[in-house]
Parts: sequence; C-alpha cells; structure tokens
Amino acid sequence: MNFRGRVRAKAAAQGGSRRRPFLQSPFFGTSVVSLALGALVVGAVIYPGFRTTEVDLNDGGVWVVSKSKNAVGRLNYP
Repeated sequence: MNFRGRVRAKAAAQGGSRRRPFLQSPFFGTSVVSLALGALVVGAVIYPGFRTTEVDLNDGGVWVVSKSKNAVGRLNYP
C-alpha cells in the first residue's frame, strides 16, 4: 500500500472526515449558478434592444417593410 492509501485507511479507521474537493462542494455550485444568473440579469438590463419605427396608421397610407434591407417605406395615394 502506498503512502496515500495508508493515510486514507488510517483516517477511515479513526472516523475522520475527508475534505471534499472545492469543485464538488455545494458552495461552488451555488456560486456558479448565482454568477450565471447575475450575468444574465446585467446583460438584460444593458442590452439596448431592437430599433422600432413609430407609425401613424389612421391616415389611409400603406406601410411597406423590407426585412432584408431593414427598411420601412410608405405609400400614400391622395
């Protein structure tokens, strides 16, 4: 038996508890979830959003939208 095996066997025989690795601790998992949630909230607050066009639809004109050119046009026949 190597040195590590003897140390583990001795700790198990004495009823000692082994320390968990940091990556397997509940604190690490909670921290990762909290940081991810915080980053999501900050990103949602900072994101400027999409551009919109304010249009008046009660004047009888026709609005034409081109998504490929990201443009809006208006046809207004008298």
